[in-house]
Amino acid sequence: MKIRIFPLLAVLAIAGGCASEPPPPLPQVTFDHLTPMRLDVIAVDTQSSYAPPYAPPNVDHRFPVPPEEAMRRWAAHRLKSAGLSDTGRFTILRASVVEERLPTDTGLLDRVKIEQAARYTITLEGQLEILSASGRRLKSASARVSQTRSLREGLTAEERDRAWTDLTKAAMRDFDTSMSEAINKFLSGWVT
Repeated sequence: MKIRIFPLLAVLAIAGGCASEPPPPLPQVTFDHLTPMRLDVIAVDTQSSYAPPYAPPNVDHRFPVPPEEAMRRWAAHRLKSAGLSDTGRFTILRASVVEERLPTDTGLLDRVKIEQAARYTITLEGQLEILSASGRRLKSASARVSQTRSLREGLTAEERDRAWTDLTKAAMRDFDTSMSEAINKFLSGWVT
């Protein structure tokens, strides 16, 4: 009786090759699909007064795109200077994510049911000021938004990073809406 090893090895090689495909890339946090807001200022500066704690319960520094970086990207794309005087100053006031561990069952049922293991609350707050040539504040607009999402236990690192990126994108959509409304309401004289 002959043993046919070659076909078996070929099947194993194909199956192994399928399992090792890299995961799809994480979605990008960009604002290219949004039309920039043209402001009647000579320049728009971005700064941050938010100091990440880099310690629990804060986890914003662990995000694939930290919320503070997402807000910087937003300002760079959305706030464009189109004037000859005055200056715009966008300040990131808060860009935090707080993790809250949720209680899960540790009994026999724990082996058969999947529970929510952690809740993440992202809070974004920013302010756009219009400053005169002498640095005096003429007007300002601000926005603050929060989003919360729970994640189930047993996620892989890639699944967690994807969920965190989705949370950042959702919060930034809310921030963009709120900040745009505030700019149009309070800084309409500088919107061209």
